[in-house]
Amino acid sequence: MTDSTTSDAIRQRILEWARLMECEPVVAEAAMAAHSLSPVSISHGYPESDDDVARLEKVAKLAYATGHVALRRGGNDYTTYVFGGPDSGQTAAEFAEQVVAMACSWWRVTLTPQPVRR
Repeated sequence: MTDSTTSDAIRQRILEWARLMECEPVVAEAAMAAHSLSPVSISHGYPESDDDVARLEKVAKLAYATGHVALRRGGNDYTTYVFGGPDSGQTAAEFAEQVVAMACSWWRVTLTPQPVRR
């Protein structure tokens, strides 16, 4: 397999787990952990100002600066980053800590594949 084919296969498996997360979160979390994938979900609400948008852009830069983002999912009011690699749990925990330090008071940051809302 070429690197591109390998990357495509890994991405496909991650997307399958992401779909599974919506139906069976406990199974998905176990499968992700077994494959060194660690999620961080941020329930941030709908961005209503330029400051909100800038803060979310800063969060994305922090995530991608780790070099270990395997998948990013989200909607208008939440974002989930899935980190990969042998130290994915540590990477996810450190990222979550950084996000909490800069988060708005209403944000919920969790080490889960689905956002936790109030």
